[in-house]
Amino acid sequence: MSARLGENRYSEAGIRLLKLNRLGDRHELRDLTVDVSFEGDFETSHTRGDNARILPTHTMRNTVYSIARDRASGDIEKFALALTQHFLEQNPQVRTVYVRVAEEQWTRVSIAGRPHGCAFSRGGLERRTALVERSAARLIVESGLEGLRLVKTRNAAFVGFLRDRFTTLPESGDGMLATELNARWRYGWSEVPFGPQWQQVRQVLLETFAEHDSRSLQHTLFTMASAALEQCPPLSEIRLRLPAFHPVLVDLSPFAMENHEVFIPGEVPHSVAEAVVRRDEMAG
Repeated sequence: MSARLGENRYSEAGIRLLKLNRLGDRHELRDLTVDVSFEGDFETSHTRGDNARILPTHTMRNTVYSIARDRASGDIEKFALALTQHFLEQNPQVRTVYVRVAEEQWTRVSIAGRPHGCAFSRGGLERRTALVERSAARLIVESGLEGLRLVKTRNAAFVGFLRDRFTTLPESGDGMLATELNARWRYGWSEVPFGPQWQQVRQVLLETFAEHDSRSLQHTLFTMASAALEQCPPLSEIRLRLPAFHPVLVDLSPFAMENHEVFIPGEVPHSVAEAVVRRDEMAG
């Protein structure tokens, strides 16, 4: 039997770092997780055990730490761009470099209504993300966020759906919609004010979720994505993933009590909607 090597890559994942900037009495803290992946000419490593073209993943990790000293203070997209540029320039055997950066969201502790200069707290699981793919032929920059829990308690319906003999779900004319926002968007060009643009996309997604009269999870997803493309011109496409968490109304009828206010929160998502929405180049 003959065998031929197909697509392959190797990576160093989960590189954790804290970047501290001391600016007088006001410090800045960045909490980052970095993944680095290489695609390239590594066939002899697989077929012959020849590692002459393999940069050790330990070196990848050390490179991330070293470049972080000077380049990890600003937008995570720019940090990822710096890393991909370095790895591609220094490794001719590498065709494509992928760098993903995720940032934990820490906020300043408030003292007497004023943000403290050197103390921070972390309240939720939301993370800002960036993904850069760089080769000699192309450069792709994506930003995103993940783990942002959202809930709305009205304007969320699900009616008129397909039924068969196994369908037991009742229709809901105006219920509760609980989800977790996971978004990733691609820019049409690489020179973007990443920080303000990230804040704008995030705000558009949140406002649309809150105001939209939802007919389904899919309906909400497409409306949110369309609003982001319409209001944020640098975006060429956006990918959303919305898992639904279903709160369950507690049955208090055994105690002769009506209940419309007490729920058991949904902890595990049982349905997920996801899609890529692209800018319609034919529009207008």
